[in-house]
Amino acid sequence: MGGGVNRYVSDDRIVTQAKANPTASQFGNGDYRTVLAQAVIKALASQHSMSDQMLQDPKVFDEVAEALLDEVYGMAKAASAGSLESGIQQTGFQ
Repeated sequence: MGGGVNRYVSDDRIVTQAKANPTASQFGNGDYRTVLAQAVIKALASQHSMSDQMLQDPKVFDEVAEALLDEVYGMAKAASAGSLESGIQQTGFQ
């Protein structure tokens, strides 16, 4: 959700209330939850729209799959390396 934080901070209500409230607790009593809920709804709608496009159009699916290939592969390799390291540590082999 890290990238989503920028969306919240760009909301003028949040910026104004951050200036006006000296603590996070007081800030949380303002529009924070409303802005957060709106961001979640927008993200859900965006994800739903993208999912529909991918499932209804094989060309879009292939383009997204190709765009994500290197990132997913890298993450899977890193996860498998972590699993291997964990297994080596558990067995005592090095």
